[in-house]
Amino acid sequence: MASVRPDGTINVKIIAPGWGSSGYYTEEVLRRDGPQKFAKGVKLYWDHPTRTEESERPERSLNELAAELTEDARYVEDHPAGPGLYAEAKVFDRFRKPVDELAPHIGVSIRALGKAMRGQAEGKTGPIITEISAAKSVDFVTTPGAGGQVLQLFEAQRQPAPNIQPDEGVTMEENQKRQEAEQQIATMRAENARLQEALLLREASDFVAGELGQVKNLPEMTRNRLLRDLAARPVVKDGKLDQGAYKAQIAEAVRSEIEYLAGVTGSGQIRGFGGSANTEQSQDYTGELKESFQALGMSDTAAEIAAKGR
Repeated sequence: MASVRPDGTINVKIIAPGWGSSGYYTEEVLRRDGPQKFAKGVKLYWDHPTRTEESERPERSLNELAAELTEDARYVEDHPAGPGLYAEAKVFDRFRKPVDELAPHIGVSIRALGKAMRGQAEGKTGPIITEISAAKSVDFVTTPGAGGQVLQLFEAQRQPAPNIQPDEGVTMEENQKRQEAEQQIATMRAENARLQEALLLREASDFVAGELGQVKNLPEMTRNRLLRDLAARPVVKDGKLDQGAYKAQIAEAVRSEIEYLAGVTGSGQIRGFGGSANTEQSQDYTGELKESFQALGMSDTAAEIAAKGR
């Protein structure tokens, strides 16, 4: 039976009352908090993130964005698939076929923040959820956390997937604190990456300036432009400057500039270096250009040809 309609929409059972992986969800809490927290626009991703992914990319990846709720969730008591929070969702194009094919074998699981207190329900002891304070997402997973499922259009009597037994050692409040700590770590890592990038760019600027300083009679305007452009494009390997490759890149850029200048000024004669715009004097820098080309690694013959503009 189909689950995804022709317009790409699906009906989702977000969560059922009862035990989930985070604790026990009462009907009262789902009725009260569900419609507000699982509101229109909440995203559905393809699978839960791992702890490492949660830390490194808390905003999630666009490659995993599969669907979006198109309405606020509503609590339905007499639904054929059982009581719980239900909502319509729009599946994005490239996930429609996978969702339709896997619907009978997968479900959905919420990622949310909330509060809990230790207690008993249905003969079990563990966290009893007293409040859902924020909904982060509803994700497609292989094992739903609390009865969440993708409903088939013509076969909604399927039994909810088995509930995961709660981890009695972790409450939602403790889980929230852990997530906040991981978020702080992620922020610190991002800041550290920015600092490392700034240091690398500073090192690149110094390196380029040193290489350009070996080239004689390069117009100051050209030198500054090369410094700006090359320093912004460092060659990096294993997080550090690859000085050999970087030096080759700088040499090639300088060689191209010198060849261009020699060409437009005529056979190695660079006019107006250091003079006023009205000077009619020309100065032959062929010898010094040859030295500059040799400093860039060109052979004696090649440097002489380049210096003469031939």
